[in-house]
Amino acid sequence: MKNIAELLRLTEEMLEASRSTDWDLLTNLQQQREQLFQSGLSPAEMPTEPKSMLPTLRKVLLLNHEITSIARDERRHRQAQLEVLHRSRRAASCYEKLS
Repeated sequence: MKNIAELLRLTEEMLEASRSTDWDLLTNLQQQREQLFQSGLSPAEMPTEPKSMLPTLRKVLLLNHEITSIARDERRHRQAQLEVLHRSRRAASCYEKLS
C-alpha cells in the first residue's frame, strides 16, 4: 500500500500548491503522481482485500475535485484580467490614433 499512501500524499501536496497558487509546483507534483499511476501496484503491494483501498481512493478523488475547482476559479480570474488588459490596450490604441 506504499503507492496508495504516496498517491494520497502527492494529492494532498497538490491541493496545498493550488491553494497557495504555486502552479509550477502543482504541475511538478502532477507529473510525479502520473508516474506513480503509470507504475501501478506491484503484486506485493496489492492488499489482500482491495476494498481496503477505497477510503484512500475516495479521499484522493475528493481532494482532486477541490484542486480542479481551485484551478478553474484561477483560470476564470486570469481570463478576466486578460480581458481587462486587452480592453485597455484597445483604448490606448484608439486614443493614440485620435491624438
